[in-house]
Amino acid sequence: SPSNPCGYMLVINSAYKTDTAFQFGVTNLCPNTYYEISAWIKNICSKCSCDSTGTGVSGAGYIPFALNDSSGVQPNLAFDINGIDYYSTGNIVHTGSVANQQSGSDSTNIWVKRGFTYLTGPAQTSFTLSIRNNAPGGGGNDWALDDITLATCLPNMNYSPSLNPAVCDSNTITIYDTVRSYFNNYTYYKWQRSINNGATWTDVTAALGPASPTWNGTAWEYITSYTIPPSNTTLADSGNLYRVIVATTASNISNTNCQFTDGISIITLNVINCDIPLKSDLLTANAKIINDQAKISWTSSRETELMIYDIEKSIDGVNFIKIGSVAGTNDNNAEKNYYSFTEQQQFTGKAYYRIVMKNISGSKKYSQTMPLNKEEIDFSLGNVINPFSTELNFNIKTKQNTKIEVSLLDLFGKKVIFRNYMAYSGINTFSLSNTENLAKGVYILQIRSNEQVLNYKVLKN
Repeated sequence: SPSNPCGYMLVINSAYKTDTAFQFGVTNLCPNTYYEISAWIKNICSKCSCDSTGTGVSGAGYIPFALNDSSGVQPNLAFDINGIDYYSTGNIVHTGSVANQQSGSDSTNIWVKRGFTYLTGPAQTSFTLSIRNNAPGGGGNDWALDDITLATCLPNMNYSPSLNPAVCDSNTITIYDTVRSYFNNYTYYKWQRSINNGATWTDVTAALGPASPTWNGTAWEYITSYTIPPSNTTLADSGNLYRVIVATTASNISNTNCQFTDGISIITLNVINCDIPLKSDLLTANAKIINDQAKISWTSSRETELMIYDIEKSIDGVNFIKIGSVAGTNDNNAEKNYYSFTEQQQFTGKAYYRIVMKNISGSKKYSQTMPLNKEEIDFSLGNVINPFSTELNFNIKTKQNTKIEVSLLDLFGKKVIFRNYMAYSGINTFSLSNTENLAKGVYILQIRSNEQVLNYKVLKN
């Protein structure tokens, strides 16, 4: 009706015979792919017909099935594919009341979702799905069916060193993607590039795979990398997009209907002019909320030339805008220089901040991105640039100033690097440098603060 345009459902008054209620030929499936097949079902008969002895609801000796439940047969549906039963819903109970149903209201009787997971064969692209009345008997067994759905669970991409990696003009840069999926069969992949903001994409690698995913405790994952050549890192290439496409078979990777990517995460290349490298470094950076305003603090090494510090902000962690600048002290006798900037507008929700260190000729260095959340921050590990090569960068979040011990452990628990730092209330950025001589492999990044210990698995390339 105009006041309740909710669409259509299938309502079944089942007979004693078990038989097919719905059948559909499903096409354009992807081989070797897991699909969830489901539907929403409702028992629409609270006290119908007869009990299991054939006695009606008003007859002597009537046996109710259960409180507010069908007195007769409860609906039970079977799902089959190509004539083979794969799943049964079990009995579907009525959750409403007799009074509601008699008054014409069904508001307390809920729909339930039932379904299963099906893996297509190595070359399978279609099947016939049938839903059958699986409960013999006509005393009760009245039900509704809606929203029959076939869906698949797609992988997600975790790109590094960041979603907006910076590279000097005409230099190489290696970008990484950690592919994570609930299922372990998205093992074929390739890298793609877009020079028109995602309107079209071209392959920059051949189809690769199969990869060997490992279980990380919540998902299957593997890491792939691509080194962007100098020919594609000119100033004109700044803003180019990069992504990874995955599939479950070698043939699927070339099928646009069976190749998948993360629609949210994507790499945007940032090419900068580095003709004259900066001699100073950003040593630390910190972001925190004070009196409902974001305060950004940082330190730099000795400044042998006039420096300018731009403070940039982002809502999505990808697109940054400048919100202020701070001039350097121009004191080349100071071993360290201390700076801070307070954003004037009131802080709400969540935002990302970073510091751009530059000289008067325009050469730049970027701090790590520091996410800031209005919610109270506990002691925890934030962004970790993983995998790492010559240095390991990470963020620490803490509610109060605290001393921390940072260790990099090999898989035998041996400390290969150890550092002491001071972490201040808010978001802190740290870096373990000089890691280029470490052997390639898996390490554990361990952070201790008083009795709290954080561990994170990292990969050295």
